[in-house]
Parts: sequence; structure tokens; C-alpha cells
Amino acid sequence: MTNAKQAAFLGAYRENGNIKLACAAGRVGRSSHYRWLERDADYAKEFEQAKKDAVDVLEAEARRRAVEGWEEPVGWYKGQAGGSVKRYSDTLLIFLLKGAAPQKYRERMEVSGALKGLDFSVMTDEQLSRIKAGEHPYVVLAQTRAVLGGPSAGHGEILQLTPAHEDALEE
Repeated sequence: MTNAKQAAFLGAYRENGNIKLACAAGRVGRSSHYRWLERDADYAKEFEQAKKDAVDVLEAEARRRAVEGWEEPVGWYKGQAGGSVKRYSDTLLIFLLKGAAPQKYRERMEVSGALKGLDFSVMTDEQLSRIKAGEHPYVVLAQTRAVLGGPSAGHGEILQLTPAHEDALEE
């Protein structure tokens, strides 16, 4: 069980997800929170739950902004709004969909032809960015001496271009 200061801190953290603000609300020093984490297993467990609760608060707000929207003042004249417009967040809606159904809404890269032999999951972010920008995958791999994919390829295997790969480079 937590003491009154710990309970106040955790309650505030659940609502705002911010250590500094939770310390102020609970009237405790930041070092107290970290000391409790180190020395009190029950507190540490309750803090982990509070972090999950804080995420739930954020998700509820994201859903509200994406689905219900908010009124934004418009038509300002001499410091006064003349009306309002209902706004929604498409970006938040996209994130909510990706989180709720990642298999359906995740980013996809379709691979066909000579590229089927590549394992894009072992490529670096830099390599993927170059390919997305239009560079041919085999050129990127050859320049960075990257791994050629496939179920039997190990992470230490160096790219070997086959005649099919060379034909793909010329296209």
C-alpha cells in the first residue's frame, strides 16, 4: 500500500502523465518519487499501473479530438471571435486506427518481381529511406554492403548479385 503522499502523486500522475506536475500536486520532491521506485516494490507496481492509466487518459483525449472534434474560434474582430468552426484531427484518427488494428492499417510496401528475394525487415532506416526516395534497392544494398534477405540468409551474409538482380538494376 502507498502512503498519502504517494497516493496523491499517483493520482495526479494518472491524470496528467507528468512527473513534475504530479510532484507538485502531491507536494513531494522529484527525488522522493525515484527513491520510492527503488525501495518500494508495491509503489513501483502501482506506478506502472498509473503509467498505463495515464496512457488511457491520452487515448481518450485523442479519440475525443478525432471523433467528436472541438470548437475553434474564428472571425476575430477587435479581440472578439465572431463564431466558431468544428475541427477534427485526421492524424489522431489515423494513429488510433493503426493502434487498434495494426494488421489492417500499418504501412505496407508491396514487393514483386526480382525484389521478392529481399528481406526489407533487416534493412536500416537509412537504406529504407533511400529506397523510398526512389533509389533501386539493389543499388542501395550494393553501396552499403547490406544483407540479402530470404529465410536462409544470415545477418552476416554479404550481398551477391545474381544475373536476375543485374537485369533488375538495368530496368
